[in-house]
Amino acid sequence: MPRFVIQQHHATSLHFDFRLEVAGTFKSWAVPKGPSMDPRDKRLAMAVDDHSIAWGDFEGVIGDGQYGAGPVIVWDRGSYENLRGEQMEDALAAGHASFWLEGEKLHGGWSLRRIEGRRWLLVKRRDEQANSGDPVAEHPESVVSGRTITGIRDDMPPRGVKKGSKRARQYEHVKQSEKSQGRSEDRAEEIAARTVNKERARSGESRTRSRTSTQDMSSGRRGGQRSGTNRQKGRTRDQLYNEAKNLNIEGRSNMNKSQLQRAVDAKKR
Repeated sequence: MPRFVIQQHHATSLHFDFRLEVAGTFKSWAVPKGPSMDPRDKRLAMAVDDHSIAWGDFEGVIGDGQYGAGPVIVWDRGSYENLRGEQMEDALAAGHASFWLEGEKLHGGWSLRRIEGRRWLLVKRRDEQANSGDPVAEHPESVVSGRTITGIRDDMPPRGVKKGSKRARQYEHVKQSEKSQGRSEDRAEEIAARTVNKERARSGESRTRSRTSTQDMSSGRRGGQRSGTNRQKGRTRDQLYNEAKNLNIEGRSNMNKSQLQRAVDAKKR
């Protein structure tokens, strides 16, 4: 069964990222108040960019200066079942999806309905799992670590720095040094994250220069770079899917990007 995950994220503001696995990616919505078990509560859900499946396992701190900087916990996760006859991808495209969640905290039927543009509503369906409880307030902890969003910073390095690594130790050293000088917890973490990220950036630039130099030398031995380096980027999966739909290609909803590409090219020949 496909996965779902809900990550609590404190970036510019505190919110919950609700994600459904659809066609090899996580379709995602930012839900400011989080999910409710009461069918009378219609929670605003703002559609955001798709995220990779790997992102659903992330818990930690996104470093200062990066997009979405702030702590993240995996608030709930599990599998879901599509309750409509059409494919989930088609249901979302039409603006109305219904599904059954089997998570560690959330269970039962839910609906996502598009209001306008990126604005959707996340609503609990009326079933035996519905109640007036507030799962956000009653169960604030992560299902991965047991920590809350306010405590996640205490022993986590910024995103991209592996816990227990040399850079993680550097992060902790800088953080403690700044705190000993009278910096606040948040300010010390900010300075430590910036220091570590600068080191990562310098290392990345060094590796990039090395690869570029090697590629240039190899290109020179071949007599110059290949032509066609400014070719137009390939189509996205959504673009290919729409082409497949216009060409009436059957089974398109179950195809990945490569399969859609082959099916569209074959149909056009």
